[in-house]
Amino acid sequence: MENFRKVRSEEAPAGGGAEGGGPGSGPFADLAPGAVHMRVKEGSKIRNLMAFATASMAQPATRAIVFSGCGR
Repeated sequence: MENFRKVRSEEAPAGGGAEGGGPGSGPFADLAPGAVHMRVKEGSKIRNLMAFATASMAQPATRAIVFSGCGR
């Protein structure tokens, strides 16, 4: 641990939460309130992503899922 140092710390603003599709929570400012934003990274497994997406769509409040990715 002596080779690591903390560069920056960010906290989500209280109220609303960063996940869940509120205004400004995803890559688009005009997302519907029922949209779920999923950030996909290089090591993500399709099996895990699809399980989470399927479970999210089973909830009546979820209207859409937005995937955004980074990496190769």
